[in-house]
Amino acid sequence: MLAYPSAIERLSFFGPTPRDGMVRIEVRALPFDAQGRARSRLQWIADGRVWAEMELADVLFPKGALGNAPALARQAFLRDRKPAPGVRLSRAENGASRLSAREVAASNWLPGTLESLYGVSGNPADMARAIAAKEHAAAQLGVHPGVVTVEGDVARCAGAPLNPVPLSVGRDGNDWVVSGTVPAAPDIAPLKAFWRSRLGTGDWPVEDLFSALAAEFVGQVRVAEPEQLARIRDRGALFLGNHQVAVESLTFTLVAAALTGRPILTVAKAEHRNTWLGSLLALSGSAPGLCLPQMMLLFDREDPAAMLGLVEQACDAVRRDGMSIMVHAEGTRSLSCRAPVSRLSGVFLDLAARLEVPIVPVRFAGALPVEPAPERLEFPLGFARQDIHIGAPLWPDDLASLPLAERKRAVLDAINVTGPGLTGECPNEPRPDFEAAARAIASTQGLALPRAATLQAVSNAIPCDRPLARLARSIAAGEGVEEADPWLSALAGWFRNQ
Repeated sequence: MLAYPSAIERLSFFGPTPRDGMVRIEVRALPFDAQGRARSRLQWIADGRVWAEMELADVLFPKGALGNAPALARQAFLRDRKPAPGVRLSRAENGASRLSAREVAASNWLPGTLESLYGVSGNPADMARAIAAKEHAAAQLGVHPGVVTVEGDVARCAGAPLNPVPLSVGRDGNDWVVSGTVPAAPDIAPLKAFWRSRLGTGDWPVEDLFSALAAEFVGQVRVAEPEQLARIRDRGALFLGNHQVAVESLTFTLVAAALTGRPILTVAKAEHRNTWLGSLLALSGSAPGLCLPQMMLLFDREDPAAMLGLVEQACDAVRRDGMSIMVHAEGTRSLSCRAPVSRLSGVFLDLAARLEVPIVPVRFAGALPVEPAPERLEFPLGFARQDIHIGAPLWPDDLASLPLAERKRAVLDAINVTGPGLTGECPNEPRPDFEAAARAIASTQGLALPRAATLQAVSNAIPCDRPLARLARSIAAGEGVEEADPWLSALAGWFRNQ
C-alpha cells in the first residue's frame, strides 16, 4: 500500500524551534482509525528533549502490480516509458494476458495515471480491454505498451513497422483475456506500396521476386527511434551494419527503402558482380518498361582510385538521385552471430560528413550459428528468417567534434549495441521443411542451392496464378519452359544458371 497524508490530528510544540545541531525524528505506528486510515505518532527530538509531537493519519492506496515492481524497473517503465520485463498491469497466464476493470480502478486511484501511461480512455472496463491488448502486444514486440496502437483486432507500433500482432480478445468472468503471437514473417504490403509508388508500376514479376525473398528471409524488423525516420526521408542516411549472409544485402534495401521513403544503394565488393545475387540484381534491372534504381555499387577495396570513384558515385546517388547508402562495415560476411564488428574504413565516415547525413547503425541478427560456420552463408542458417535492427541515428553535428579514432569507436559501438546483446545472440528457428524442399529442387534439377532456394521462396510466397509462380513450379518440377515473355525467359535461364 501507498500512504498519503490525510490529516494532522494533533500537533504540539514544547519549546522554541531548534536553530542548530541535530534533530532526530522518531515515528511509531498507532492503531488504524475507524475510517481505515493508518495513524502514526512523530516526535522531533533535539538535545535529548522532545521539541514537537504530531499524530498523523494517512489514507492507504494499493500499490498494484506497477507499484510493486522493483524500483529501477518501475522508473524505466513509468518515467522513461521504456519496456521493463515483468512490469505490467495485466497478468500473463498460459500465453494470454488477463485484466479486470477492478484491477484497473485499483491502480488508477489518482485519475489520469493509466490514461497517460497507456494512452487509453473510457470507463475501467474499456480501459481494461485496451490495456490488456496493448500489454500483450508490447510483450510480443519488446516495446513499451504506451507506444502500441490497437485497431480492431490488430496491434501495431512504429518501432516494429512490419510486424503487426493479430489479437484475439474475449471475456472470461470479470477478466478481459487477450491472446495472439507476432507472426514470424513480416507484413510486406508497405514494401509493395512504396515500390509501386516510386516506380509507377502495378503487378510485375520483379516485385513478386523481391517480395518473395523479403517474405521468406526477413523476420522481425525493429526501429530504435522511429520518429527519426522522417528526418532521414528528407536528407538521406549512411547505413552502416554488420554482415551475416548474402541475401541481406537485397532484403535490407527493400525494407529500409520502404521505411525511409528513399531507395538504398548498397556498397559491395566487385566480386559480387558474378555471384547469384549480383547477377539476379543485374537481370532485374533489365526488366522492360521498368526504371529500377541502381541497388548495388561494386568496387575494388584494394584500389585507391576505385575508392575515390566510389565516393563520387555515392555522393551523386544521395544528392542527385535521392537515395541513401548502405555499407557492410567490415566488407565481408561473419561466420558467427556473436562476432562484433571491429573494423571500419574512415572513408565512409568522411563520406557521411561530406554529405551531411546521419550514420544509422544496423544490426542483422539470427542468421548465423554461435560456433563459427565452416563457410560464409548465402542464406540464414537452416533457412531461418533474419531479424533487422535499425539503431538510433548518429547525427553529423554530434560526430563532427570527435577525432577520427573516436568517431570510429562511437560508430562501431553503436552497431554492436543495436538489437540483441552480442553475448546472448543465437540463430533463429530453422525451417527444415523449406530447406528440404530447396535441396530437393537443387538435387533433382541440378540447380545451385541459392537459385533453388529462390525458387522455393517464390513457390511459398507468391499466389500460384501469378506468371512468376507458374514459372517457378515448372522449373522445380523439371518441366520444359517456353516462356513468351523475353524477360521471364531470361529469368528461367538464370534459375538454371545458364
